[in-house]
Amino acid sequence: MTLDTLTKTWRGINRENRFHRMAVALLLVTNLLSLAALLRADRTVVLVPPILEGEVNVARDRASREVKEAWAIYVAELLGHVGARSADFIQQALEPLLAPPLRADWHHPSLGR
Repeated sequence: MTLDTLTKTWRGINRENRFHRMAVALLLVTNLLSLAALLRADRTVVLVPPILEGEVNVARDRASREVKEAWAIYVAELLGHVGARSADFIQQALEPLLAPPLRADWHHPSLGR
């Protein structure tokens, strides 16, 4: 039986309607399950320094030791190349990484800025 002949009868239209209702209900259930899994997930995507070599875990409020070490090495490398010509660039690169209280200290008059 083709879809064309099925929809020509009232019973066929009702069957097709019931099928689509079931499909929509199934899709709604799968979307709700996906939403619940997303809301319960603890991992998030965060900027990662280019030094990482293996798998690391980053969550909302914590990160693995490897991530912290990689950020420390990245910042130390940037600070190791500070010169008169590169100071502004390094400040722009590091400022987004700092917490708000540290950003305020960054522009403190004693730092010469």
